[in-house]
Amino acid sequence: MFPINISMQLLPRYLCNNITTVIADMAGFITEYRPVYSKQLQVYKGIDNVLEFRLLNADQKPVDITSYTPKFVAFDETNQMVLEKDATILDDGSTITRGKFKVTVTENELLNLKQQYLSYNIYLVETDGDKILTYSQPNFDNDAVIYVNARTFPGPLTAYSVTTFEQEAPAIETWYSETVDAQPAINGNEALHTAAVYTA
Repeated sequence: MFPINISMQLLPRYLCNNITTVIADMAGFITEYRPVYSKQLQVYKGIDNVLEFRLLNADQKPVDITSYTPKFVAFDETNQMVLEKDATILDDGSTITRGKFKVTVTENELLNLKQQYLSYNIYLVETDGDKILTYSQPNFDNDAVIYVNARTFPGPLTAYSVTTFEQEAPAIETWYSETVDAQPAINGNEALHTAAVYTA
């Protein structure tokens, strides 16, 4: 008899809030020239994504944002806006939540976006409609990167359309189409197939 050693791999997974720091020039001048957030964000197709942000001033102090409306906008590689969202303010006046707000990017909003890198901006709208930019890079660059991940929750395969039918015989009202491969080796017994018939 030989001893059998059974070893198991423990792989930790993390459940945490996705918090990003942004900076705004509220006083009319910049006191530093360095990236204030360079973290690349990821959103995942097939699920709702919650992104949290904390707004700081140029002195790295959280800013009371209860009188502002934070806006989140994202652009594709052709500079076409693909997302525009009002943020939800989490700032309740306490020091723990000061400057915090969140943006929820829903599953439905990502449905027609391919896996790609997007640029995103965050700006604040004051009560009188004036806009205040937040910054992400030196030299007043306000673009940051967000990655649309389509691999974590893969969607359904492309539908297969059958458009050609042949009648079995002139006197018989039975029509046949070409065969459709259901790929049983891949789908197994758990497969769900849906058929729709559209008549002309």
